Amino acid sequence: MMIPAGPVQLRPVEESDAAVVAAMMTPAISHWVLSWPERLTREDAAERIARVRADADAGYGLFCVIERLPDRLVVGWISITRSRDELQRGALGYWLGEAYQG
Repeated sequence: MMIPAGPVQLRPVEESDAAVVAAMMTPAISHWVLSWPERLTREDAAERIARVRADADAGYGLFCVIERLPDRLVVGWISITRSRDELQRGALGYWLGEAYQG
């Protein structure tokens, strides 16, 4: 499933995204996104991706990378999640790599 959104599209995150996601997670990004560590290895990113894919399969969220069109370069991450305790509550979060902000 791809979701077009103007000059970008959203697609579900895949394990093959681990290296690029890890490279974009800098201290400047993690400062604003508290659930992400300052330093993220490819292995850490792959573990996170496996966890969020399991959450998505269980119906607790949608986790996507943001791709720039037309070259499909990954520029960020977006998630829509449901509370496990209160199913009517949720959260929307996103971040863009430093090079793609502004």
